Amino acid sequence: MRLDKEMDIYKEAAFRSAYKLLVRKRSFIILSGLFIFYLGMFLRYRPYDIDNPWFLSFSYNSYVEHICTDQFMNVRFPGGMDGTFFFGKLAALVQFALLSHVGWQQWPTAVIASSFVVFSLAMWWIQLRRLGYSDSFVSAFLIIAGLSEPFLSAANKFRYEYFSFALLSSGLLLVAYRKPVLGILVAALSVEVQPAAVIGLIPAIVLLYSMNRRTIGLIVRLACGLLLAVAAYFSLHPGILHLSHTWRHSELSSVVWSGGFFSSFFFQRHRHLPELTIFLVAGVYYWRKRSEISSHYLGISALAMSIFSLIMPHGNPSYMIFLYPFLIAMALSVVKVERQLKAVTILACAYAVLQYAPLIYMNRNLGYRLQDIDQVAALIRDAERQLAIRDDDLRIYGDYALWFAHPHFYRAAAQTTILDAKDADLYLCFDHPLQGALPISEGMFLCPDIKRVVPLRLLSTAMVRGSELYLYCKQRDVPK
Repeated sequence: MRLDKEMDIYKEAAFRSAYKLLVRKRSFIILSGLFIFYLGMFLRYRPYDIDNPWFLSFSYNSYVEHICTDQFMNVRFPGGMDGTFFFGKLAALVQFALLSHVGWQQWPTAVIASSFVVFSLAMWWIQLRRLGYSDSFVSAFLIIAGLSEPFLSAANKFRYEYFSFALLSSGLLLVAYRKPVLGILVAALSVEVQPAAVIGLIPAIVLLYSMNRRTIGLIVRLACGLLLAVAAYFSLHPGILHLSHTWRHSELSSVVWSGGFFSSFFFQRHRHLPELTIFLVAGVYYWRKRSEISSHYLGISALAMSIFSLIMPHGNPSYMIFLYPFLIAMALSVVKVERQLKAVTILACAYAVLQYAPLIYMNRNLGYRLQDIDQVAALIRDAERQLAIRDDDLRIYGDYALWFAHPHFYRAAAQTTILDAKDADLYLCFDHPLQGALPISEGMFLCPDIKRVVPLRLLSTAMVRGSELYLYCKQRDVPK
């Protein structure tokens, strides 16, 4: 009898161990699947995204050329990041440290971005389990968040959101493990990467308060973490102390409120209205069931961050990655995920297919592959020989998407760089806009636009990804 009882205990323990192993494996499978999904969507989500060469140029110029301002598009802060003079040196350093060994190309950077997004989701997995959420809740969260557009966007773009979100996720995890000073420091460092990441301090403070109700101790820990982050910021950007005049006369005073990134994501992109409807309905249910919910960290954070996202002046939809996981977690808090995990998974996957299948079809033949970039790089080398110019001295004024072919001294041909057009040696352009280009690329110059500014002479042409590329030099630079 005693032996049978011991065998039952042993079987029960073995079953629990096997179940835990299966759950862990399930989360690893989800994260691995998302990583493959992100790489599979690259060049199918945004094949000619201007932010990809633009932000990479910040990193390249900062640590290769040792120039911290925006040389690619010449957009001054706060109209754009303006290089890494004000923000972004940590993210630029990470990109430089990795890409300086493998090359400043698209696919290595896509792997970096996707890896950081998956890492952030893993931090959320551990954080939610630490806070007592069930394995089913975590699995549903990983699937819905990972397939959502804010996460796909961060994984497929070379903007710095993927790095700042990784810092915020790590900071929240440290706070959850009762490392408040270190957690606030890491979360606050995300503001050095991007000023919009300041929104991430809201959940960090809410979580810190929920785990430490002693007001004096909370303020001291919060102050210590923030002071350390401020010290780190000024050590990376010492020149900011001498720009008081620039700040007083900056364009910030003329910025018009437009509903923040909440409005730009949900109301200017109507395909996200179903998601907004779900979040609003979930919010109503959350309020009705508030007495049944043990922790309001996710709900309070979602509400406070939503308000902040509405009033902030710069409404870039890429910032939605900071808010979206809290909206998803809040909505899941009112669903009995343990009973409905399969249904939630099926609905999330079906919605993702409806969102992304049209993009995959429309962009199936778009976007530059490595062979296209190599082809343009070879054309540039031929032009250097024709013009008798050393590669280190060559200055290019050309189509923004071809920056990868020659990052050194490359300016995007645009209205904002028109004053620099005459300083170039080589001009790369198309006669028509790229298919699949975003509206932001409307300010970019085509060949006829450049010819109105600089008298050009044709050097060569080539078909690149179905479009004819023209290589010009100034008329007086053509060898006799």
